[in-house]
Order: sequence, then C-alpha cells, then structure tokens
Amino acid sequence: FHVKTALRFTGADYTKDEAIEITQKEHTYYVPLKSRPDFVRFDPELSVFKSLDFDKPKDMFKAQLEKDPTAYGRYEACLGLGKLRDDDAVDALKKALDNDAFWGVRARAAEALAGMDNPKAETAAAAALSQPEARVRLAAAKALAKAKDDATKAALADRVAHDESPYVVAACIDSLSQQLDTKHV
Repeated sequence: FHVKTALRFTGADYTKDEAIEITQKEHTYYVPLKSRPDFVRFDPELSVFKSLDFDKPKDMFKAQLEKDPTAYGRYEACLGLGKLRDDDAVDALKKALDNDAFWGVRARAAEALAGMDNPKAETAAAAALSQPEARVRLAAAKALAKAKDDATKAALADRVAHDESPYVVAACIDSLSQQLDTKHV
C-alpha cells in the first residue's frame, strides 16, 4: 500500500483535517485535539477507492448522522448505525428518515432500519413507504423483503394498490412475493 488521504475530526467548535499516509497493512495515528471529537471520518474527500469498515462508538455515528454537512458522511453513519440494531440506533435512523434534507440519506436510513431485525426498526422502515420521494419509498420497499410484521406486509400491499410509481409498486410486489409460504400455495 501507498495511499495519501486524511482523517477529519469534527468537534463542537472545530474541524481538523490531518493528512496521513498509509504504507503498511496497519497504522496507529495520534492526533492532538483540543477536546474529544463528536465524530471522525476517514478519507472525507473520498479520494481513495476503498471498501471501509470503520467501527466507532455509537455516539460518534449518531453525531455524524446529525451534524455531518456532507450527504456521504451521513450515509456512512446510517451504515454504522444499522449494524448496531438497538433502539437508540433505531431512533437516530428514524430521525434521519423523517428529517434529512437529501433523499439518498433517507433511503439509506430506511434500508438500515429494514435490515436491523428489530420490530421497532421494521415499523420505522415501513413508515418510509409513505415518504413523498419515490426513491425513498423504492428503497424501503426493496429492503422490506424479509418483513415479519403483518402491519408491514399490509403497508406493502397498500403501496401496490395506491402508489403512483410503477417502480415502487413492482418492488412492493417483489418483496411480498419473497414472503409467500410456498408450502401452502
């Protein structure tokens, strides 16, 4: 490896970019900061082609989802929170689903919620089927293919009957078809 990129530390009253160079499989960096950052991003300018698994404390993912000015940073936070599967993570993702300015972040929040295997999360993801943006409804419809709750299945069926987007209707039908009990058909 030989990669130049940066770490971005964002705190209550500061943002600090620290240039780093990766030349080995593992590195440890020490960066002096005036206080604990609210969140940290690796390669914030997306200059490196990569697959990244960056585990952080839940409070950092939540702060990143709420405060990162970039859509991609908020998207990354959805990915991290989706792995946590607890009610606190569900609440943070639900808030993003309801309030984020960018449809792509709302869609990723719906996908993360649907993949959490948590009844509260599934209910929140099903609520995304009523979002005004069709691309968010589409993401939710696809993500709910493994829905367990009857109310979620009813919400998918309702979208089949009433959604104006043929893509959303098709995704709802596909998700419902994956839930059929073929032993009793």
